[in-house]
Amino acid sequence: PDIKHLHLYNKRPCPPGQPGKLVVTSFKQRKRPLLRYAVNDTGIIAADQDCPCGLKWPVIERICGREAEWVVNRQGKRISQFSHQVFKVVEHVQASQIEQFGADRFVVRLVVDAERRTAVEAAVLRRFPEVLGHAADIQFDFVDAIPRTTGGKCPTVISRV
Repeated sequence: PDIKHLHLYNKRPCPPGQPGKLVVTSFKQRKRPLLRYAVNDTGIIAADQDCPCGLKWPVIERICGREAEWVVNRQGKRISQFSHQVFKVVEHVQASQIEQFGADRFVVRLVVDAERRTAVEAAVLRRFPEVLGHAADIQFDFVDAIPRTTGGKCPTVISRV
């Protein structure tokens, strides 16, 4: 497939070595080819590396994660798979969603049994700055279920930044 590598926000070509949004074109399926299809993944194109097959196509150095799973900290660093990194050491969470409103402002929605909420909240407050790299204002919202999108998906991170 032909791979375009675009800046995440201004949609211009992204130089090799920087994370950007992956947009692909593939003619593998003759009846329904993919033309400039945004796969919602981010990755880094390798600098000065040819494809081992011999063709002059870009080589993906690293897949960074889903575009929707990024949060941005005060330094402007994009942190991939943020929710996974926060909750991989927090027990008793049945479902979660993190919504970012600014580098320092988050709403954390959690599905947790009532008797475990205090312990879970304390664990998240300890873990959050470790992953983010700085303290943040975190509002907790304990819910019965995480809201789904109109497409039926349940995003783990929603970034409003």
